Amino acid sequence: MKIALLTDTHYEIRSSQTILKATNDFLNKVFYPYLIEHDIKQIVHLGDLFDKRRAIDTYYAASMRENFVQPAINNRIKIDIILGNHDVYFKNTNTVNSVEMMIPNGVEIHREPTTKRFGDTEIFLCPWINAENKSDTITAIKKSTAQVLFGHLELVGFKFDKTNIAEHGMNSELFENFDVVCSGHYHHKSSKGNIHYLGSHMQFTWADYDDPRGFHIFDTDTRELEFIENPNRLFHKLTYENGELMVDGDVDSLDGAFVKIIIDDRTNEEQFNNMLDGLKRFGFSDVKFIDQTQEQMLIGDDEDLILDSTEDSKSIMTRYIDEVDMAVNKDHLKKTMLQLYDLAMETV
Repeated sequence: MKIALLTDTHYEIRSSQTILKATNDFLNKVFYPYLIEHDIKQIVHLGDLFDKRRAIDTYYAASMRENFVQPAINNRIKIDIILGNHDVYFKNTNTVNSVEMMIPNGVEIHREPTTKRFGDTEIFLCPWINAENKSDTITAIKKSTAQVLFGHLELVGFKFDKTNIAEHGMNSELFENFDVVCSGHYHHKSSKGNIHYLGSHMQFTWADYDDPRGFHIFDTDTRELEFIENPNRLFHKLTYENGELMVDGDVDSLDGAFVKIIIDDRTNEEQFNNMLDGLKRFGFSDVKFIDQTQEQMLIGDDEDLILDSTEDSKSIMTRYIDEVDMAVNKDHLKKTMLQLYDLAMETV
């Protein structure tokens, strides 16, 4: 039996219509066509179906049902969903969650650890571990005779993006008795021993730039895990030099994208202005110019964090928070930082 594994879709992330459209395009043009072509009749979502823990916008919820749930129903594909930390209202219990409120009958939702048979294979399904269920979950894991685990785990020592490693979480030794462990939670795809973080289906911020995303197919007979990459990218870097604009991929994929244009040379202003006019047809969702010919500020040594010196301090703070992957409520953090900034300015 083959199972399609999808995780961390984060419907309503950044409250972005652009990301919503990209997610729905992925589902309708990549994910479901693959499942239909290969006659795959089972999906397991490994958590964080939604992004916002305490308030779900009705429009995004309706879009999720239309583009994720309904195609499965239409094609007689079963869905199991494991709760992630973004799906639950409280931090210490999975009892109140958005998934059970928003998903129609017929979809199996797992808010407590359980073992389910898929084909001839028993798989331990492990939702988000919190204060309420931690003791029972650890006991169930230790007693489990299943050889495969699907979950939404926070494990120390794994990368949550291309460069940063999680310093907090559970020890992976707890899961050493399983042949295969597949998990959501960290958006970067990585593997270490028997544990595989599958990563999200697409890039959400500039911290994800050029990081392969997609979904996986798990074969219960062979225990093989096949990665199917999402060919659509939402973040692009363009370099303008010697009158030419160099694109890091398919030009057609620029339409509606988030773009950074790195200017290495603009000695010919007429050519530069013609280039700008030519870009108007793409309708970028967001475009930032990094002018290498002007004075710049550099945070750290990451070129993604080069900032135009014309940006004001508040813009720099909020953009930095948006573009760095952090396990915090970014809206709350930005509000707090802006309040602190205003307070500091009042005391100068």
